[in-house]
Amino acid sequence: MKVEARQLTVELPNDLPHIYADERSLRQILLNLLSNAIKFTGPLGKIDIGAAVTPAGEICIYVRDNGVGIAEKGLARVFENFEQGHHDTVTDDHGTGLGLPIVRGLVQAHDGRVTLESKVNEGTCVTVCFPAFRTRFQRSEMRVA
Repeated sequence: MKVEARQLTVELPNDLPHIYADERSLRQILLNLLSNAIKFTGPLGKIDIGAAVTPAGEICIYVRDNGVGIAEKGLARVFENFEQGHHDTVTDDHGTGLGLPIVRGLVQAHDGRVTLESKVNEGTCVTVCFPAFRTRFQRSEMRVA
């Protein structure tokens, strides 16, 4: 029996600092982004999750897939409650249309921002960035000016 499954890649730097934020909110953000990526990526698709620190000190987390993508006319609505980007879904589970609005609300509550890039038949990348003041380096990583 041959089982085909999506490929999930995690790309995290060894020196990634901690984020000073509500743990439950961070978990919900990641759950919503990964759920969308899985839902709209076919069984042989690829999903990447990663994080990095920008030169400005922000911590940015992204979830990228090579799924069905979102049509340009739907991009403006995906962060509105009960709306979804227009696309041919991979599954019959269309969801409630609240995943990305919840992500946006939780990220904004942490003074962060969300960006989304998508192309039909190429996939989607959602990036959430938390401001530098939410970065918490471990003692061994403390930067001295």
